[in-house]
Amino acid sequence: MSYKRILAVLLCLALLLCGCSQPPQQTAEDLVAAYEAAKTPVLQATDFSIAVTYKLDRTVNGQVFSQSYTATVSYLGYGTDSMTASVSQQLKYGAYENDYAEYYAGGTAYCGVNDCLFSSAMTAQEFTGRQLPAVLADAKLYTNVTSHMLGNDTVIVFSGATAPESWAVTGQNTQLISGSATATLGANGALKETAYVAELMMDGFLCHLEATVAIVTPSTPVIPEQESTPIEYFDAPKLLMQAAGAILSADAISAADQETLHCDAAALTQTSQQTIDFLGSGADFMAKSDYTVTVTNYTGVPTTSTMTETFRDGTYSYALNGGTPIVQADVTAQKMRTDCEDLLLGWLFTPEYIQNAQLTDTGDFLYIHLTGNDTFVSDTCNWIYSGIGANLDEYASSVSTEEAFGWVSLNKYTWLPTAIGQSMTRAHVIERVSYPLTYEYSLSLHFSKEDAYLNITGSLPAETAPETAVTPLLYKVTGEDGKQMWLLGTIHVGDAATAFFPKALTDALAGSDALAVETYYEAFTALLETDSALRQQLALGYYYTDGSGTADHLEKELHDRAVTMLRCSGDYGYATGLMKPALWENTIGNFLLQQTYSLSPEKGVEQRLFTLAAQADLPILDIEDPLTHALLITSYSPALQSYLLATALDTTLSQYAGDTRALYDLWCQGDETALTEALQEDTSQYTEEELGLYNEYYTALITNRNALMLEKATEYLESDQTVFFAVGLAHVLGEGGLVETLQAAGYTVQAVSYAE
Repeated sequence: MSYKRILAVLLCLALLLCGCSQPPQQTAEDLVAAYEAAKTPVLQATDFSIAVTYKLDRTVNGQVFSQSYTATVSYLGYGTDSMTASVSQQLKYGAYENDYAEYYAGGTAYCGVNDCLFSSAMTAQEFTGRQLPAVLADAKLYTNVTSHMLGNDTVIVFSGATAPESWAVTGQNTQLISGSATATLGANGALKETAYVAELMMDGFLCHLEATVAIVTPSTPVIPEQESTPIEYFDAPKLLMQAAGAILSADAISAADQETLHCDAAALTQTSQQTIDFLGSGADFMAKSDYTVTVTNYTGVPTTSTMTETFRDGTYSYALNGGTPIVQADVTAQKMRTDCEDLLLGWLFTPEYIQNAQLTDTGDFLYIHLTGNDTFVSDTCNWIYSGIGANLDEYASSVSTEEAFGWVSLNKYTWLPTAIGQSMTRAHVIERVSYPLTYEYSLSLHFSKEDAYLNITGSLPAETAPETAVTPLLYKVTGEDGKQMWLLGTIHVGDAATAFFPKALTDALAGSDALAVETYYEAFTALLETDSALRQQLALGYYYTDGSGTADHLEKELHDRAVTMLRCSGDYGYATGLMKPALWENTIGNFLLQQTYSLSPEKGVEQRLFTLAAQADLPILDIEDPLTHALLITSYSPALQSYLLATALDTTLSQYAGDTRALYDLWCQGDETALTEALQEDTSQYTEEELGLYNEYYTALITNRNALMLEKATEYLESDQTVFFAVGLAHVLGEGGLVETLQAAGYTVQAVSYAE
């Protein structure tokens, strides 16, 4: 046989072999029918095991947070009341890994971690609903069905998803970007494995999901025999690990804590505040920590110490009590990062401390209340006593622990922790006198690259101009004598767009003699640090001084809801229970704004104007008295303060984010008519009581202040200075706003056109 003939035969053979690797041509309907036939016995099985892999990457504020696991799940009597099951998992939350197991038998679910076993009552259906289904793909959700061979197996490919798989929807609002699935059938047509890949928008955050389920050789579930700790919230141990994983794997964190120890027996009160910020990794890693501690002992004279630590450009330095920074060469980026993580994780409850776990679901946040066991109490006391220098238990005839608990809160949209805390109250009876001991620690967490960069460097990172230029409402106010003033309605939040004011606006500011704002709060804050009398005045307005506390001025249900939300924010400290409700409402509002991960006060219009004024060396004038401005909200009637607090608690995160974003977008567009309409309150559905409270609120917040602002504006217009007058938008537009009242006073008020 010639070479050419041999080659032809080989080519034919190769083509035949290639052809054998292709499945018989089947229609989409045939493939779906084969798939449905293959999955039916799996869905009807009562005794089976599956091997699962799962990974979800969620992008929040430019950071990717991953959660993944591999697991073997075994069922005996699946779908029956007598079901037993075991789940062996290797959990991974970013950089954090741990073994985790779940079991089910006799109406009780168990979870095991770190040699601890917890249990909760649960139905078999509830338990199976926690696991991935044995079959991941619903063929009805896909528009395209094809197949190919993989060895002797047929792989059916589902593409063109029209909706996400139901089990994949873990957010409160999930939108599908793309999705596909595969089903692998063995040579005998039996289902061997299904897989799913999807891009999703969950609650406004981009998510990438991958999951597989393989049918494996059945094994018998094994239920552990060790004693378990009954807990009300079964997922608490897992979510503690998730919180730790988020901290350990974050690219950036801004955190702030407050800690108070009050011990009557030792005549000691110690308070401390610390901020911790870090950003980046490797050579780009930077971090900063500011720590202040005040100790008051039996002398009654407080002693305050401060320390600032900084790591930038590969160099670590620290400064004590405002002194000259000292460089310490042996501190690496990795050590600084580890130290930051230790500080943040140091007060996170561990499974070994849990006596019980309870859940409060606020709708937007999960607040997990963790009752501490004897080990928690012992470890906390040992730490406290080492600081005091004496074991108070040894001097007491009796000791009682009234409360010992911790908490962690998670944002249900991002699934990132928002707060961590611990609290303990004890009493020592020494020579027949009971001495209280209270300890409170609260840590707030925010996973923001921009906030971390700002807190570390003192400036915002480089920003990109918006696609559409901002054109905020700016007015030129002119008197008959030709003297003029610029009037800008501001909004207290912003994003990158507020860094790119139109040239006409920046020229107007640069050409002015001064910038006037409601209150230049940076100067006021600096003054508070040095003026003890001013601090005392502020405290008298913020706190109850008649022996009562916040709880005495609120209905119990409202008080308890507010405390939960304040703990979720990380802003519940030792003195919080003495604050007036208006401050609670203000704190909750700031927390909701922060948790939108969208707009921020650091990019608000006023803050941008402060920066521009500093660059132009312009003086900044206070239109209102700073102390009066700071105490305004606490001057409201008790009924109004309670009402505003209840309103804040009833506002969902999505509502808050949506309403704030809508108003901000209108501000960027500068549409006078649309803004005026948006600022109008619809009171048609208010009760008589609500209308009365609204009128009180509007009079104090808008009407009275508008009169003062008009007086100051007139004063500036009659001076020899050109003032850039910037106040909240609600003071500028609408009935009684400055545009209307200045015109009524005889001034010409003309909107500036940004047209070139």
